[in-house]
Amino acid sequence: MKKLLYIFLVLLTSCATQMSTLQTTVETAPKGKLSEFFSGYRYVMLETNEKCVLYNYNKLKVNDKYISVVDQDKIFLFNNKSGKFVSVINHKGHGHGEYIEVTDYDIYNDKVWIYSGAQRALFIYDKSGKYLKKINLNDYYSRIKVIDDKKVFFSPSYSNNSGYNFVLYDIENQKVLKQFDSFDKNQGLIFSTFNDFLSCNGNNIYVSHPFDNTLYKLTEDDYYPIETFDFITKDKLTSEELLLDRELIINITRQRSVFKNLSLYYKSEHFSLLGYTVTDEFGGCYYITRLKEDGSQTTVRLLAELDETFPYISDISCIYNDEFVSSMNSSSITYIETNYDIDKKFMNSGYSKEDNPIVFFHKIKK
Repeated sequence: MKKLLYIFLVLLTSCATQMSTLQTTVETAPKGKLSEFFSGYRYVMLETNEKCVLYNYNKLKVNDKYISVVDQDKIFLFNNKSGKFVSVINHKGHGHGEYIEVTDYDIYNDKVWIYSGAQRALFIYDKSGKYLKKINLNDYYSRIKVIDDKKVFFSPSYSNNSGYNFVLYDIENQKVLKQFDSFDKNQGLIFSTFNDFLSCNGNNIYVSHPFDNTLYKLTEDDYYPIETFDFITKDKLTSEELLLDRELIINITRQRSVFKNLSLYYKSEHFSLLGYTVTDEFGGCYYITRLKEDGSQTTVRLLAELDETFPYISDISCIYNDEFVSSMNSSSITYIETNYDIDKKFMNSGYSKEDNPIVFFHKIKK
C-alpha cells in the first residue's frame, strides 16, 4: 500500500510540473519599434590607454562594480560607472597559476573566476590579478556561473562525458554536489557565442539550450521547464530532426529560417522580454519580443535598420538592473555618425577609431 501511495505521489508531482509549463506562441515578424521596448539609454565610455587597448573583445559582463571584457585571453576590468580602467588579468601560459585559455569566466566578490577548458581547471584571481587558487576538474565544460564563494555551476552544453548539462560544484571541498538535466551522448560541439545561463532572479537561474525552444529554471535544488515558446518562422525543425546530432542540425538548417536559440530572458510583473536568434540565408538574425500579460506582443529585429532614437543598440550582451547591456566598437560608432543624419555626439567630443568600445545600457520600458 505504501509503495502504491509513493508511486501515486510521484505521478501527481510529475503531472503538476508538466501542467505548470506555459505554452506561448511568439510572432517573429518585426512589427514594432525600439521605443516600445526602451525608455532611454545611458552609456559608459571605456578608458583607452596603453594598458587597456582592446583589439578583438568577444565577451562582456557587468556587475555592481565592474564592466569586464575578454580580449585575447585577457580579462580587463573597468569601473562600471566611470569606465576608468581598473586592472587586467593576464596570466596566459603553462606555468604555476597560469591558464591556457579563457573558455569562460565570472566575477564574484572582487574575485575573477576563469575556466580553462584546455586544462579542465578553474583559476581564481583577485581583482588586481593576483593568483589565489586552482581547482582541477575531471571533465570539460563550456560555461560557468558562480553562485557564491563556495559553489559554482558548470555547463558542458551536451559536450562532455559527465552526462549532465548542469553540475553544481563545491569549490571548498572540490566535489560535485548535484547534477541536473541528463543526456546520453557527448555531442563534442560547442556554440562559442551561446551561453546556457540566460539571466538570474534571486536564487533562480534561467537556462536554455541551442535549438530548444523551452525555458528552464535552475536552482541549487531543482531543474524544470517553465515555459515553451512556439516561434513562428518560415520553417521548423521536425521532431525527428531535433533528435539528430548537433553537427547535422547545423548543416540542415543552413539557409533555412528556423529558431536557433534563446539568448536572453527578462521577467517583470506585467510582461517578459525574450532575446533569440533565427537562422536565415545570411547566417542568423537577432530578435527581441515583448510579451504582455494580456497576450499582446511586439517584436523587433536588431540591426535591420538604424533607429534614430536608439542608434547605438546592438546584440545584447546581458541584463543588468532592468537594462539591456550592449556594446559597440569605435569603427561602428564612427561609421554610424559619419553616414547617418544623427547627432555626432561622440565624434564631436573627440571620440575616434583608436578608442575603446562604448557600453550602452538601454532602460527597459515598464
